Amino acid sequence: MRSAGRRIITALWGILVQFSELIGQEVGVLIPRIDKVRIFHVKILGVEGGGIWISSQAAASVLLQVFQIQTAPKEFVFFLPYHEMTLAMVEAHGTTVDVNER
Repeated sequence: MRSAGRRIITALWGILVQFSELIGQEVGVLIPRIDKVRIFHVKILGVEGGGIWISSQAAASVLLQVFQIQTAPKEFVFFLPYHEMTLAMVEAHGTTVDVNER
């Protein structure tokens, strides 16, 4: 798939979304280097060829603990390379899915 790192595919609806269309929106991302199972809700601030600029208080808190940093700016903005993301999720408008239905 061409430009796979810059796109999100939601298989249920067959929607193709580019990160550049999500600037200013909140997206759920899995960043295994920070936490292998937690999905962080991040706000996309910008998009570059190699990744996205994000703001996330939860991800920033984990990073500050990992690097043992005591103080940080009020809003922590950092660059997330595409290869560091395992999963990205956005809300697709339309039919809802009942996860309890079998």
